Amino acid sequence: MLKAFDYLDSIRTMEKKIQLKIRQAQHLRDSLGNITAPMDKERVSHTTNVSTMADTMAMILDIEEEISELRNSMCKRQREILTILDKMEPEYATVLSGRFIEGKSVKELGVVLFLSRRQIERRMIDALAEFQIKLNDLIENGDLSSLSRNDS
Repeated sequence: MLKAFDYLDSIRTMEKKIQLKIRQAQHLRDSLGNITAPMDKERVSHTTNVSTMADTMAMILDIEEEISELRNSMCKRQREILTILDKMEPEYATVLSGRFIEGKSVKELGVVLFLSRRQIERRMIDALAEFQIKLNDLIENGDLSSLSRNDS
């Protein structure tokens, strides 16, 4: 069974993966500056540096493709979550949206909503329970069939 918290938290996980891929691509771009091909006209195509440069550029392109796919998955997941949040009580939707979509901490949510930490935590528990019910209903009815598989 797909858990509401895991489903909501998958956005954060995808964002971390995207940031990691961005750092990997940047590292490879930086290393390209250290790889130089010989400038003489002899045997350029047989040098290891030319091959290394081509391999590095291919790796960068692959990583950028992965980043694009992850961003698309993350956008799709956010749309699915917002679809569910639109069907929830506003006070629950606000807490879940603030925590999982906007990435705010419990303390930050308390400041914004003028509630204590304990009130936010209680509301979060109730909101997750309602989200789980809505999520299960949508999966059972086939309205969001992509929810039944884990894309994270």
